[in-house]
Amino acid sequence: VYFKIVGKFEGEEHVVDSTGIEAFEANETLQELVAAIRRDLDAGRPNAGLDRLHTYCMKRFASLVVKHGGEPCGENDALHARVGKYAKALKASRNLTEMSDRIIKSSISTFESMNEIRNNKSFAHDNESLVSMDEAKFIYDSVTALLRFIKTMDAQKFED
Repeated sequence: VYFKIVGKFEGEEHVVDSTGIEAFEANETLQELVAAIRRDLDAGRPNAGLDRLHTYCMKRFASLVVKHGGEPCGENDALHARVGKYAKALKASRNLTEMSDRIIKSSISTFESMNEIRNNKSFAHDNESLVSMDEAKFIYDSVTALLRFIKTMDAQKFED
Protein backbone atom coordinates (compact mmCIF):
# COMPACT_ATOMS: atom_id res chain seq x y z
CA VAL A 1 0.00 0.00 0.00
CA TYR A 2 2.82 2.40 0.89
CA PHE A 3 4.49 2.00 -2.52
CA LYS A 4 1.16 2.42 -4.30
CA ILE A 5 0.58 5.73 -2.49
CA VAL A 6 4.13 6.89 -3.22
CA GLY A 7 3.66 5.88 -6.87
CA LYS A 8 0.56 8.06 -7.10
CA PHE A 9 2.45 11.07 -5.75
CA GLU A 10 5.28 10.44 -8.18
CA GLY A 11 2.84 10.13 -11.07
CA GLU A 12 3.63 6.49 -11.77
CA GLU A 13 0.09 5.26 -11.46
CA HIS A 14 -2.09 6.18 -14.38
CA VAL A 15 -5.76 6.80 -13.63
CA VAL A 16 -8.27 6.27 -16.42
CA ASP A 17 -10.36 9.34 -17.24
CA SER A 18 -13.87 7.91 -17.18
CA THR A 19 -15.75 11.16 -17.86
CA GLY A 20 -16.97 9.79 -21.18
CA ILE A 21 -18.74 6.95 -19.40
CA GLU A 22 -22.02 8.23 -18.02
CA ALA A 23 -25.69 7.41 -17.85
CA PHE A 24 -26.99 9.07 -21.02
CA GLU A 25 -30.64 8.25 -20.37
CA ALA A 26 -32.81 7.44 -17.37
CA ASN A 27 -32.39 3.70 -17.10
CA GLU A 28 -31.67 1.73 -13.93
CA THR A 29 -29.67 -0.96 -15.75
CA LEU A 30 -27.53 1.66 -17.47
CA GLN A 31 -26.91 3.45 -14.18
CA GLU A 32 -25.78 0.22 -12.54
CA LEU A 33 -23.56 -0.59 -15.53
CA VAL A 34 -21.84 2.81 -15.26
CA ALA A 35 -21.45 2.34 -11.49
CA ALA A 36 -19.89 -1.12 -12.01
CA ILE A 37 -17.38 0.25 -14.53
CA ARG A 38 -16.45 3.08 -12.17
CA ARG A 39 -16.02 0.64 -9.25
CA ASP A 40 -13.54 -1.40 -11.29
CA LEU A 41 -11.66 1.73 -12.35
CA ASP A 42 -11.63 3.15 -8.82
CA ALA A 43 -10.28 -0.16 -7.56
CA GLY A 44 -7.45 0.02 -10.12
CA ARG A 45 -8.77 -3.00 -12.03
CA PRO A 46 -9.61 -1.80 -15.53
CA ASN A 47 -9.02 -5.29 -16.92
CA ALA A 48 -11.87 -6.62 -14.77
CA GLY A 49 -14.38 -4.27 -16.39
CA LEU A 50 -13.62 -4.60 -20.09
CA ASP A 51 -16.70 -6.74 -20.69
CA ARG A 52 -18.86 -4.05 -19.11
CA LEU A 53 -17.12 -1.34 -21.16
CA HIS A 54 -18.11 -3.32 -24.25
CA THR A 55 -21.72 -3.54 -23.04
CA TYR A 56 -21.73 0.18 -22.30
CA CYS A 57 -20.49 0.96 -25.81
CA MET A 58 -23.15 -1.32 -27.33
CA LYS A 59 -25.83 0.65 -25.49
CA ARG A 60 -24.27 4.06 -26.15
CA PHE A 61 -23.84 3.64 -29.89
CA ALA A 62 -27.31 2.10 -30.29
CA SER A 63 -28.73 5.14 -28.54
CA LEU A 64 -26.67 7.57 -30.63
CA VAL A 65 -27.75 5.97 -33.90
CA VAL A 66 -31.43 6.39 -32.99
CA LYS A 67 -30.87 9.88 -31.62
CA HIS A 68 -29.36 10.92 -34.95
CA GLY A 69 -32.27 9.56 -36.97
CA GLY A 70 -30.98 6.10 -37.85
CA GLU A 71 -32.81 2.82 -37.72
CA PRO A 72 -32.69 1.16 -34.29
CA CYS A 73 -29.85 -1.32 -33.94
CA GLY A 74 -30.84 -4.94 -33.81
CA GLU A 75 -29.86 -7.27 -31.00
CA ASN A 76 -27.39 -9.00 -33.34
CA ASP A 77 -25.73 -5.80 -34.62
CA ALA A 78 -22.09 -5.99 -33.61
CA LEU A 79 -20.41 -3.11 -31.81
CA HIS A 80 -18.33 -2.05 -34.80
CA ALA A 81 -21.45 -1.99 -36.99
CA ARG A 82 -23.12 0.35 -34.49
CA VAL A 83 -20.05 2.59 -34.47
CA GLY A 84 -20.07 2.60 -38.29
CA LYS A 85 -23.73 3.66 -38.37
CA TYR A 86 -22.99 6.44 -35.91
CA ALA A 87 -19.90 7.57 -37.87
CA LYS A 88 -22.07 7.99 -40.98
CA ALA A 89 -24.66 9.97 -39.05
CA LEU A 90 -21.99 12.18 -37.49
CA LYS A 91 -20.35 12.87 -40.84
CA ALA A 92 -23.71 13.82 -42.33
CA SER A 93 -24.59 16.19 -39.50
CA ARG A 94 -21.24 17.81 -38.67
CA ASN A 95 -18.55 19.48 -40.75
CA LEU A 96 -15.62 17.53 -39.31
CA THR A 97 -12.04 18.00 -40.40
CA GLU A 98 -10.55 15.23 -42.48
CA MET A 99 -8.44 14.17 -39.52
CA SER A 100 -11.38 13.87 -37.10
CA ASP A 101 -13.36 11.98 -39.72
CA ARG A 102 -10.43 9.61 -40.27
CA ILE A 103 -9.97 8.99 -36.53
CA ILE A 104 -13.64 8.15 -36.13
CA LYS A 105 -13.59 5.84 -39.16
CA SER A 106 -10.47 4.09 -37.88
CA SER A 107 -12.20 3.57 -34.54
CA ILE A 108 -14.62 1.19 -36.27
CA SER A 109 -11.85 -1.41 -36.55
CA THR A 110 -10.82 -0.65 -32.96
CA PHE A 111 -14.31 -1.51 -31.76
CA GLU A 112 -14.31 -4.62 -33.95
CA SER A 113 -11.20 -5.78 -32.07
CA MET A 114 -12.95 -5.05 -28.80
CA ASN A 115 -15.30 -7.96 -29.54
CA GLU A 116 -12.32 -10.34 -29.42
CA ILE A 117 -11.11 -8.83 -26.16
CA ARG A 118 -14.55 -9.16 -24.61
CA ASN A 119 -15.00 -12.74 -25.76
CA ASN A 120 -11.49 -14.07 -25.08
CA LYS A 121 -9.74 -11.81 -22.56
CA SER A 122 -12.41 -10.63 -20.12
CA PHE A 123 -14.82 -11.97 -17.52
CA ALA A 124 -17.58 -12.16 -20.13
CA HIS A 125 -16.70 -15.85 -20.52
CA ASP A 126 -14.66 -18.45 -18.67
CA ASN A 127 -11.34 -17.29 -20.11
CA GLU A 128 -7.92 -18.47 -18.99
CA SER A 129 -6.43 -14.98 -18.79
CA LEU A 130 -7.37 -11.32 -18.84
CA VAL A 131 -5.84 -8.44 -20.71
CA SER A 132 -2.83 -7.04 -18.85
CA MET A 133 -3.39 -4.03 -16.62
CA ASP A 134 -1.38 -1.69 -18.86
CA GLU A 135 -3.18 -2.81 -21.99
CA ALA A 136 -6.57 -2.50 -20.27
CA LYS A 137 -5.72 1.09 -19.32
CA PHE A 138 -4.71 1.78 -22.92
CA ILE A 139 -8.00 0.32 -24.19
CA TYR A 140 -10.01 2.40 -21.73
CA ASP A 141 -8.05 5.55 -22.59
CA SER A 142 -8.63 5.02 -26.31
CA VAL A 143 -12.32 4.22 -26.01
CA THR A 144 -13.09 6.97 -23.50
CA ALA A 145 -11.24 9.57 -25.61
CA LEU A 146 -13.68 8.86 -28.44
CA LEU A 147 -16.65 8.81 -26.04
CA ARG A 148 -15.66 12.23 -24.68
CA PHE A 149 -15.37 13.63 -28.21
CA ILE A 150 -18.77 12.17 -29.12
CA LYS A 151 -20.28 13.70 -25.99
CA THR A 152 -18.97 17.10 -27.06
CA MET A 153 -20.22 16.71 -30.64
CA ASP A 154 -23.59 15.49 -29.44
CA ALA A 155 -24.00 18.43 -27.05
CA GLN A 156 -23.13 20.88 -29.83
CA LYS A 157 -25.66 19.29 -32.20
CA PHE A 158 -28.51 19.90 -29.82
CA GLU A 159 -27.31 23.35 -28.74
CA ASP A 160 -27.19 24.69 -32.33
